[in-house]
Amino acid sequence: MQAIVTALLALVQTVVPGASAGVIGQVIQVLSALLPVVIQEYQALAPIVKNVITVLQQNDEVTDDQWAALDTMSAQLDAAFEAALTTAKAQDAATTQK
Repeated sequence: MQAIVTALLALVQTVVPGASAGVIGQVIQVLSALLPVVIQEYQALAPIVKNVITVLQQNDEVTDDQWAALDTMSAQLDAAFEAALTTAKAQDAATTQK
């Protein structure tokens, strides 16, 4: 499954630069579908998703609604990263206290 998600993200990255508003909408739909899987299963792919979001936000064709969707996805990735970091720190602290 990770290979499929990785390949799909690579394909998305090739389409993103210079995309039209319609293509941006389709990319946002794909990212929205993949985001829960990336957050839950494949944290290593999160930087790729963040990169796609950043490139899309630099596109002049992004509509206000699309911008809001990209901001929401970016916030979800940031929150997932912070939660994972907090968990890792707590586990490290518990290990060192034993």
